[in-house]
Amino acid sequence: MLFNSIPFLFFFGTVYLVYWNIPSRFRHNFLIVAAMFFYGFFSVPFLFHFLFVISLNYFLYRKIRSKSSPHYVKISVIFNLINLGFFKYFYFFASFLGDVTGAEILKRAPEWISITLPLAISFYSFQMIAAA
Repeated sequence: MLFNSIPFLFFFGTVYLVYWNIPSRFRHNFLIVAAMFFYGFFSVPFLFHFLFVISLNYFLYRKIRSKSSPHYVKISVIFNLINLGFFKYFYFFASFLGDVTGAEILKRAPEWISITLPLAISFYSFQMIAAA
């Protein structure tokens, strides 16, 4: 759902009206559900990926706060950078490795693999790194 589309206009209008007409104690949870719907409208697999990344980061955050091991900060940062790097730079690295090794299958990766960037991956990756 694009921000400049008619479905988004209806979605935004509905969320806005419902938000201001429900009790304030439910507003936060309502926005979380609305955001998940918006993200899932784009792609259900990316919604599950997003929820997995959030869950894993929450687990790592709890471990960092309990001070059980100093390595959890490194694990969290590395995990988020790998997640971001895979989606942002897959074609670059595949092409680079194809050029270095001469493997035609890697040079032709964009033809047989279609990787779409999840919505706001840079934003939530860097937010989770900052929280660590």
